[in-house]
Amino acid sequence: MIKGAIFDLDGTLLATLDSIAKSGNEMLKHFGFPPAPKEQYGVFAGDGADVLVERALNYSGDTSLSHSEEAKLKYRECFREFCDYNVKPYDGISELLEGLCKKNIKLAVFTNKPHENAVKLMKKHFPSYPFTHIFGQCDAYPKKPDPTGMLQILNDWGISPGECVYLGDSNVDMKTGKRANCLTVGALWGFRTKEELLANGADRVISRPLELLDCLE
Repeated sequence: MIKGAIFDLDGTLLATLDSIAKSGNEMLKHFGFPPAPKEQYGVFAGDGADVLVERALNYSGDTSLSHSEEAKLKYRECFREFCDYNVKPYDGISELLEGLCKKNIKLAVFTNKPHENAVKLMKKHFPSYPFTHIFGQCDAYPKKPDPTGMLQILNDWGISPGECVYLGDSNVDMKTGKRANCLTVGALWGFRTKEELLANGADRVISRPLELLDCLE
């Protein structure tokens, strides 16, 4: 029986691609590089901000990553400004969260988004939902696909991995959920493809948020 649901953030709960692309392209502009297409940031994202910056630099011509360290600092500066740029919940997410709350299922977030930004966005866009944990990338635990943060949430809840579902939209999310031994569900409305999700261990893939409720039966 499922007692808890843990969510990725970008591409799963919130449509954040505009904000990520805006921040990344402002960073590239600072160093004189051309912008990358917005859709490309869906490929850059998923492994944390530092990896995103390296992928963006490489894509735009800095294949030696000569600007890497300075660019990482610049991206964080840009992201503080544009963290909520055009961000909104995906259609159906609020209805999903309401359905989970009616079933008394515990809610949490485990994301590779910088922790401060993750908390800021969750408080703004989902203030009325009882998320017990919002774990973003920080020094307290390794980033995904290491499942340490997820296992900490389960320990705090006092439930087993088999009693939890993890919903995400990337290969990193699928690997994380499987390493934690949770029911791992891929979100097709996010940044990556069905083929990628299945190839990386998704137990199921869903096209609409409310379909997650069917996975709990």
